[in-house]
Amino acid sequence: MGNLLSSFTSGPSVVGDGIVPNVTVNLNSSKMEGQLYAGYYAQLRNEGALGANYVHYWTNLDYKVSPMFSLGGHFEHLFRDGGSNNTKFDQYYTWLGPYVQFSKGIAGLRLSAGANLRDNAANTGGIDFYKLAFFVNL
Repeated sequence: MGNLLSSFTSGPSVVGDGIVPNVTVNLNSSKMEGQLYAGYYAQLRNEGALGANYVHYWTNLDYKVSPMFSLGGHFEHLFRDGGSNNTKFDQYYTWLGPYVQFSKGIAGLRLSAGANLRDNAANTGGIDFYKLAFFVNL
């Protein structure tokens, strides 16, 4: 339930707003960790003029300084795929920056931060970003 896909957050929340098929590929070796994520946000309802589908992907790669601490880089991109005549919002953000990760056992915490590389950053995804992720490996 949401409104990102059906009205670009301008309308009320909608049940069955959309579906997000996605894939995540992880790398984990003794000295390196990495992740590649790709998802397609497909609208199931169109409740507003700006409704559209989105492509979202990111990749990160790090060096394990110790079993509990890693340093790496993060790249992430979100853009609109059709459904809009308003190109101001078609490229939402392109993020690039470093991250630190703390992990113990099957759980961990990653903090990424950096800059939005888009020219229209002040109108969409902001000029900077930070992303805090908590994870559990099952």
